[in-house]
Amino acid sequence: MEEAAAAKADDEVYHFISYVPVAGCLYELDGLKEGPINLGPCSDDDWLAKAAPAIQERIERYAASEIRFNLMAVIRNKGDVAAAELAALDAQRAALLAGGGDCGPALAALEEAAAGWQARKAAAAEQAAGWAEENVRRRHNYVPFIYHLCQLLAEKGLLKPLVDKARLASKERKKGGAQAMALG
Repeated sequence: MEEAAAAKADDEVYHFISYVPVAGCLYELDGLKEGPINLGPCSDDDWLAKAAPAIQERIERYAASEIRFNLMAVIRNKGDVAAAELAALDAQRAALLAGGGDCGPALAALEEAAAGWQARKAAAAEQAAGWAEENVRRRHNYVPFIYHLCQLLAEKGLLKPLVDKARLASKERKKGGAQAMALG
């Protein structure tokens, strides 16, 4: 059952537009249009350069009237990219060693490239671990802890002085901001 629902002026509306390369063509996928829009031929190597003018034009069109928009990119996992590059370098190293002959300089270049990709892989793993830790903290409910802490501070007579100190600091910040605005 289809239901006609129009957004009111004060409604939050989420509108997504994507640019994707498919089968040698660049397509714009606009959630408000009936279907994909073919923006022309592209390759996996140049589609970003071809999408950039369409994105820039859209940003310029809405920049004067709309400040709430985001630009996001969906990319391959950097750790997976590094692992694939390391596998390709390992295959090249094996081919060099199997070929015999003097492969010292080429082997040294491969080792240097592999060290760079190892560092990228380690950085991606470290970043992913940081995100996982951040997500655990973001999802944790700190309310019981804060309530209990405030309760203990109040029982020991320490809460009121802390609140008074915070109010005084807030007034000082506001006073400093007002003075800065008056001078500016």
